[in-house]
Amino acid sequence: MRPWLTRWVQGAGYFWLSTAFLVGEHEFLLPRLQIIVADKPARYKGDYIMKPLAKYHFFTQLRTEIQQHIISVKHLFQPLTLDHRAWRPTQRVWSIEQCFEHLNLTHDYYRPKIDQALAHAEHLLPASDTYTPSFWARIYMYFAFNPRYSFPTAAALTPPVVVNEAVLTQYLVRQTALFDILDQATPIDLCTTPVRIKPGIRFNLGDCLKILVYHDALHIGQARGILTQLQSAGNA
Repeated sequence: MRPWLTRWVQGAGYFWLSTAFLVGEHEFLLPRLQIIVADKPARYKGDYIMKPLAKYHFFTQLRTEIQQHIISVKHLFQPLTLDHRAWRPTQRVWSIEQCFEHLNLTHDYYRPKIDQALAHAEHLLPASDTYTPSFWARIYMYFAFNPRYSFPTAAALTPPVVVNEAVLTQYLVRQTALFDILDQATPIDLCTTPVRIKPGIRFNLGDCLKILVYHDALHIGQARGILTQLQSAGNA
């Protein structure tokens, strides 16, 4: 396939997926959405998207990542004052607490979809299972987790300016729930179990778990960047 055609297919695929997976509503390009996710951490690695993994190794990676998220929240962000959590470098960049509220909204949107998939999944021996990203998930992850790209956030998942002060505690609760989901998914085929995102659009269960965890990492990296700016400004 010619390079220009490859880029066009990838771009069209991302546009289609982004209107369905991490947005929930087909509104993400409307002018009224003013907040743009900025300062993505440079954690993109093409190999983690493409390589098939044994379920044990895949789940070990996800659990390690989740544990790091919990440690970051407890040691970096919970000790901050409410004013520091609400501080914004500019009006176009989220505060630390807005980053976590966005993650909470995302988990709340997709948890019922994953629960439904788990309830109807066929079980199998864990040793016979691997995770391989689906075609559309590879395209989605290439753009979503690549620091070269930045896209507006959907209205349904955009946090309010004033966030509940318990937002970090609520996020930790969702991380515990994510551990529970991984336990439930242990005897399930990650590649053949579909998660229906919108009518006609679905990923496999492994895709959804990976995207949720790495989406969290993306915005925790963003929150770390905001904390660095806060400290540089002499406010923390």
